Amino acid sequence: MKHLRLSPRSWLSLSAALVVALATVLIGCTADDPSSAREVSSEPESAPATSSSTGPPNVVLIFVDDLGYGDLGSFGHHTIATPHLDRLADDGMKFTNFYAPSPLCSPSRAALLTGRTPFRTGIQNWIPEDTNVQLGEQEISLGKLFKEQGYATFLGGKWHLNGSLDSEVHTQPEDHGFDHWMALHAFALPNHRNPENFYRNGEPLGRVEGFTAGLTLDETLGWLDQHRAASGAPFFVYLAPPEPHSMIASPPEYNARYGHLTNGEPEPFVNGTTEPSDDLEARGPGEYYANVTYLDAQIGRLLDYLDEHQLTNDTFILFTSDNGPVTTDWRHWWEINLYGSTGGLRGRKADLWEGGIRVPAIVRWPGRVEPGSESDAVLSAYDVLPTLASVVGFGVPEDRPIDGEDFTAVLRGESWERERPLYWEFDDDQGYHYALRKGRYKLLADKELDRIALYDLERDPFEVVQLAAREPEVRDELIADLQSIAESVANDPFRPESTVARPGFRGDAE
Repeated sequence: MKHLRLSPRSWLSLSAALVVALATVLIGCTADDPSSAREVSSEPESAPATSSSTGPPNVVLIFVDDLGYGDLGSFGHHTIATPHLDRLADDGMKFTNFYAPSPLCSPSRAALLTGRTPFRTGIQNWIPEDTNVQLGEQEISLGKLFKEQGYATFLGGKWHLNGSLDSEVHTQPEDHGFDHWMALHAFALPNHRNPENFYRNGEPLGRVEGFTAGLTLDETLGWLDQHRAASGAPFFVYLAPPEPHSMIASPPEYNARYGHLTNGEPEPFVNGTTEPSDDLEARGPGEYYANVTYLDAQIGRLLDYLDEHQLTNDTFILFTSDNGPVTTDWRHWWEINLYGSTGGLRGRKADLWEGGIRVPAIVRWPGRVEPGSESDAVLSAYDVLPTLASVVGFGVPEDRPIDGEDFTAVLRGESWERERPLYWEFDDDQGYHYALRKGRYKLLADKELDRIALYDLERDPFEVVQLAAREPEVRDELIADLQSIAESVANDPFRPESTVARPGFRGDAE
């Protein structure tokens, strides 16, 4: 063992530094102002401090729409400016193996709010407007659980868990525990500029001047002002901006920032139309980049608000995306000019390959989560419910299967392994129906289990080396796991009998 040797001058410098440090601690402990006091701790300097609040934290859950794993500066994008989300990552923990529960929106949102793989809830795909699928009243969602704990609850942005926000036979956000909400059904109409399909607490707002992310944040901050003035209860904010889902539109100053990457004048297409416009053309990535930067700026408004009102240290924030992005592998005309990045991962939105389901994720919890830390733990958005149950102190429903697992050990910087594999069921654009991630391995399979693919994601994160024939024991083990979970999902006692979207539900209370 080598011993540290110091010169006499170094010893004097070290001694002086120790005296100054000790004096600082003693003075701090006897100060009149309690906020200036410091406790002497045996923990190393890098250990997280404790939260300033003794009660349960406020919780902000940010679930953006179609943002890719590689769309943020903190996740490696070479051009898009996302300073506020990069700051969130610097102040918290970044997750590099975080998954959406589905490669499309409605199923992911159902899983996030219930902790259950989406087929259990009956939501198998995105929900077209005026169809019969919904997140039924039998499901226990985060909004309900937080409300039972005395939290004030808010939803802003995209709901997309029923056939219509004015339906009397479908559950609405208030039925799932949200005291106040302003939301649209699936996507902004006609596009993100001056949307016409927002509802507030069940009432249509008509045409609203502005851009969807900004309007969503206006409502969020206004509600927080009202809540702070009226109540001392903690709050749960479910913030679900519709960006950067098509049809994108951003304020001119954001488009101008990326004007050198745009051919011609940015002009958003119109949602809800069946035919492309006559001026349809690929104009370059500038409009998409501008929309992500605009989204980032709106999230920055929320972070600044928490700072200004001394709420940051008492607020748990989790940020992620509902599925992978639309890349330049355009499959529909309305996807033209979307330039999302998977960070090089194979596939895109609507695929069970990594590009369709691996998404960026960040947690900030001052005093509990080490700033600037990173985790490669294998996690899913359906782990959020049991994790928040642990963070806040409420129970996880015990009368139904919960697929999510509590990952608070990861937030503490401790080692952690999943007890159960991650599971996906979705008819993707590549002909696969199932996916399973167990440890380093990932299995893909069609519905009949005739077409099988196996990848080692630690060695091959881009899913290019097929191992199904080379490693039959691993393949068969994962197939058995998949079959066991699929059987549990099919026989879930809370799963609705009707799970196929069909029109004309308004007189049908199924």
